[in-house]
Amino acid sequence: MFAVKYDAGMPPDLEGTLLRIVLTAFTASEPMSSGAEALLHNLAAALGLSAGVLWMPTGRLLVTQATWAAERTEQHALEKSAVKLTVTTGKGLAGAAWELREPQFAATAGAAELCAVSQSTSRALRGMVAVPARVQDEVLGVVELYAGHEDELSYGRSIVNALRPSAHLLGSLLDRWSHQATQPKLTGREIELLTLASNGTTTPQIADLLTLSPWTVKTHFENIRLKLDVSDRAAAVAVALRTGIIA
Repeated sequence: MFAVKYDAGMPPDLEGTLLRIVLTAFTASEPMSSGAEALLHNLAAALGLSAGVLWMPTGRLLVTQATWAAERTEQHALEKSAVKLTVTTGKGLAGAAWELREPQFAATAGAAELCAVSQSTSRALRGMVAVPARVQDEVLGVVELYAGHEDELSYGRSIVNALRPSAHLLGSLLDRWSHQATQPKLTGREIELLTLASNGTTTPQIADLLTLSPWTVKTHFENIRLKLDVSDRAAAVAVALRTGIIA
């Protein structure tokens, strides 16, 4: 049985907790392949929920990008079932969050349908919250979190207000992950040079620190510029910082 206390207050500083979780993922500079599951885990844990899916748009559909469940056996089953599913605009919590560009919360425990991803798992899961990852008016993905049959939620509809600030930071995070996936791979040396440059280190200083000739340093920066498709070193540093290549 799902227990939801709709008139109860939210945990203290839940909005701040959710923001810190997303900010931690943003500053960690992890790729989506490893960062998304940890993000789902931490958000679900903060809300007392048992599972989560990161949906991302492909054309007119949302498809599964990452999954997490509290129990490892459930994780495998959830991943297996969710990867086969798609969500259309306005369908369920995730589809509503995508269409309306606003966080969604299940109206009542009785009205929320069993989510499709639970059909291949050993316990029922019910969609409880869905948060769109927004960059201005564009939704880059939707985080949907699920309650298990033993979960007891201690918050009400006001959770939507606590989730709104996270929607914009989630958008920045997914934007970074998307850029990381499409960026050419830099070598360790190139990343080292960019890190030094971001601290204001000049070409002669970098050459001295790394025991390289100034010409070699310039050649590295030219290769970086071409890989990142930018006009100069300053632009390369800016792109590297924005996309998480360097922190």
